Amino acid sequence: MSSESDQLVKWLSASDNARAEANYKWLVSHFAGREAFHADLVGNSEIYKSILSREIPSSKAVETFAAMTSEAKRQGCPLDDLALIYNESAMLSILLQAGEECNVPENVLAAIETAHEAMLKQYLNLVIEQADALCLFLLQIKWFFARMSFGDSRIVFADLPVGNSLPVLLLNHLLSPIAKTETICVALTRNDSKSQGITREQLLADEMNRLGLRKNDVVVHLDEWDTGVNFNRICKIQKRLIKKSGAFYFAAAVLTDSSAQKNGFRSFCDHHDEILTKWGEKGDDFRKVLPPLKTQLKADGYFFWSENDRMAGFRKMQIHGSMFSTIDETIGVLHKNEEALNVAVGIQLAEIAGVTALPQSSSKGFASLKELFKEGYHDYLQCRDELRKCADEYREKGEVVNLHDEFVHLSPNYAKILDGRKAKIAVIHAITFSRRLGSLDPTDRYYFREQAPMISRLKGRMAVVHRVTVDFMKSRIQLLQK
Repeated sequence: MSSESDQLVKWLSASDNARAEANYKWLVSHFAGREAFHADLVGNSEIYKSILSREIPSSKAVETFAAMTSEAKRQGCPLDDLALIYNESAMLSILLQAGEECNVPENVLAAIETAHEAMLKQYLNLVIEQADALCLFLLQIKWFFARMSFGDSRIVFADLPVGNSLPVLLLNHLLSPIAKTETICVALTRNDSKSQGITREQLLADEMNRLGLRKNDVVVHLDEWDTGVNFNRICKIQKRLIKKSGAFYFAAAVLTDSSAQKNGFRSFCDHHDEILTKWGEKGDDFRKVLPPLKTQLKADGYFFWSENDRMAGFRKMQIHGSMFSTIDETIGVLHKNEEALNVAVGIQLAEIAGVTALPQSSSKGFASLKELFKEGYHDYLQCRDELRKCADEYREKGEVVNLHDEFVHLSPNYAKILDGRKAKIAVIHAITFSRRLGSLDPTDRYYFREQAPMISRLKGRMAVVHRVTVDFMKSRIQLLQK
């Protein structure tokens, strides 16, 4: 390796190590009051620094949470605000996954996991008012069905990850001693037009047909109701789909404290009332307004579980939508922001130097890569629409074993379009910049309206958030039943 190449590689390595060192020091300072985890951080300093330097998402997670904490202090927000506690738990979850990727010793993983679980439990106790309100509503539904004799009839739930996944799982837990239960799991698109691709109705119909509804089965729809538009639409679709089977239909919803002020509320209530009237019940009794979360900061959603796929036990995203939206936005940023482009080019040059000798001096290489990006940007605009449409086979992919494998499978679709084009260098720069300095999350997980997201069930330590949350909620249900 030439001296210039060697210097570039050392620069990138030193940059990664300095970043890891800074983030490690922040962790040590932040957790100073938590003796057990602080002691593990200090005692295994080199292991933690290695995690933070080798797994960039872990450094991003620390930086994201550190910035949030700093902003909370600036606003005078208490540091035990539930939004901060949740995000601290999320940071530790990412650190735990990064540690597994790095194959660090089990005792270090156990220390991170213990700290992570402690913060998650603290968060759940901070949302206990809303959690208990949900539990009481689920018990109300249980007591309604407990009056009935089901015989061989089944109660069938539609799990539509991730918004209703946790409530459905808990209601299934309550009703399974009363009747045979089945759950269909469908990751829906936002599309209702056949001309635009696979529709929500088609996806639901496919799963219901696989299950084979029988006469006197009871299809139960339990979901969130914010504006009510989605809840109303799904109810209408499900009612149509079960009509020929002779099955019964029941629907219940949890509402926000502002749902009643949204457009169409009264008409949506009228439709829901029609469903419950057939059971001899008032619709109002099965529309439960849950109290809001008490936070001074911006929460990710009204319901503590609603925007959290890990809490539901899944990872959920459109693979193509996530990749394309992130590349597209980052290319736009690099085009408009000269400083960001310089950073991206510097990183790219150092990564190239790490695997092969540079064909020219680093200064000339820098200038060349920068010029190639500018040329590639204009070519990218020419093939952008083709890239947007390069993965139609992902429109209805549904549940998969591993989301990472799906990203790998998608890459050749991009290569077919980009190979031999100047746009390729623009895309490479965007990926390089995004991987090291972009957001933790994709720009838009659900970029394409007509494509269904993929879901993957979490296992092992990836499922810690789900396991702890479910155990907590079941314990609350048990306590509230006494």
